[in-house]
Amino acid sequence: MNYPNPIHPGDTVGLVAPCSPIQPSKLNACIDAITAMGMNAVIGDSVTESLHGYLAGSDQVRADDLNAMFYSSSIDAIFCLRGGYGSTSLMSLLDYQTITKHPKLFVGYSDVTSFHLAFHRLCDFITFHGPMVSSNMINDYDEYTKQCFEEAISMPDVLTYHSPDGSKPISIVKGTACGRVIGGCLSLISPSIGTFYQPDFKGKILFLEDVDESLPRCDKLMHHLAHSCVLDQVDGVILGTFKDCTNPNDPSYTMFDFFKDFFSSYKKPVLYGVQSGHEKPMATIPFGTVCYINSYSAELSFEYR
Repeated sequence: MNYPNPIHPGDTVGLVAPCSPIQPSKLNACIDAITAMGMNAVIGDSVTESLHGYLAGSDQVRADDLNAMFYSSSIDAIFCLRGGYGSTSLMSLLDYQTITKHPKLFVGYSDVTSFHLAFHRLCDFITFHGPMVSSNMINDYDEYTKQCFEEAISMPDVLTYHSPDGSKPISIVKGTACGRVIGGCLSLISPSIGTFYQPDFKGKILFLEDVDESLPRCDKLMHHLAHSCVLDQVDGVILGTFKDCTNPNDPSYTMFDFFKDFFSSYKKPVLYGVQSGHEKPMATIPFGTVCYINSYSAELSFEYR
């Protein structure tokens, strides 16, 4: 894997909205959040666009934004403002050759999952499942989320996961494993199966999280991963937060109950309750780094190599 350069005070961050639009009233606060980090902010064309109420401009505008940010020698990192919808329509419009030649620190989550998968598969550099500027940094940017993010993007030799309250994740299946970590939103990973940007899952550690999906739909998506042999290929599974993923037909049967049942005969380590995803606070996961998972001791670490 290739590693982008760390960023330092005085560097320039490109702000993009490759999925859904942000509220115009939040733009100045987003810029202020970057300058508060000691960085300069450059906004892409998508940031001020809105199309049909759910897209930050046309597919071409949003794709051109990303391509330009990676190509520009004046941009040191690329932060997504928010997720939402629309990432999958850009997959065939991105200039992967240019992006491969100019790996940069790229941050986002939610619908941004599609870009993480594509950059991992086609461009071979690490990316960061971390806080987004509009979604996380301008309101209630808690100290845990901030510290985890800043430590992760500083690219230490080893990043060790710690929960915000000192508790440990729950071991659903005990075991140990080591492999490069990939993943993101379950509802984006499952539909990626069979596409040209589907990752090579063999030997990887799979991270999953989601928001606002019913438990029955998560059931279907997980079985898709099973039937497409993804879960056979990976060496371990990390389950993050599943915010508002409920079972309206039987509220007593929770996502934790479902995952316990789903993985009951699985033979590889599974950790549940890693504090990363759509809930606050949020730990940053450096996708593409070497992940060590020990579900006997409920420990998790990431090595930058």
